[in-house]
Amino acid sequence: MQATINSNRRLALSIQHSIFIKATVYKHLIKVVILLMLCLQDVIKARMEICSRVLQGLAFNTVV
Repeated sequence: MQATINSNRRLALSIQHSIFIKATVYKHLIKVVILLMLCLQDVIKARMEICSRVLQGLAFNTVV
């Protein structure tokens, strides 16, 4: 009987530990994804500014 109780306790602790590890991993993954999205947003903004300057330059060169 005691062996079954100890086995059940170990299993419960193992499950709790597994859930904690998964939650921690998901939390860190979410942080990484957010950082990547912010970096990507900066890259897109920079590319849009470059395209805007190029288009302004083309418009300026065509109006003579």
